[in-house]
Amino acid sequence: QTPYMRILPQQGFELRLQCPPGGTSCSGSEMNRFKILPEFSPDSDGGRIEVAETAVWDTQARCKSETDESADIVYDPPLEYDSFGNVIGSMNGEYYRYGGNRRDYKLLSDPTLVAMLPMEAKVIICYCDDDCENSAN
Repeated sequence: QTPYMRILPQQGFELRLQCPPGGTSCSGSEMNRFKILPEFSPDSDGGRIEVAETAVWDTQARCKSETDESADIVYDPPLEYDSFGNVIGSMNGEYYRYGGNRRDYKLLSDPTLVAMLPMEAKVIICYCDDDCENSAN
């Protein structure tokens, strides 16, 4: 597969995280998770504000502090929900965000992702390797 740095709007794509060599950088468990954030953070008035980038170890880093994911990246086929709002056929309602148990790469591919964004728009991709309910990770 040819790697791409950009995607086209409304075209399906897979998200692959290449782990550093050596086999110890990414765990072999399936407790990892991807999070896709919008380019701008929501403000208290319901609008969007630009937030300066911070170091990943900073407690205020967006990947650690924000929980609202981008609504501009959707799944194809669309996810199906039960009456409680949980994704049908998933583990704890979040299985579709996991990248698998390989140590050399993590792959978010089933279902595929579709960007419902204009060409100039961006999203922020966050990756957590383990204990992802803890915001420090």
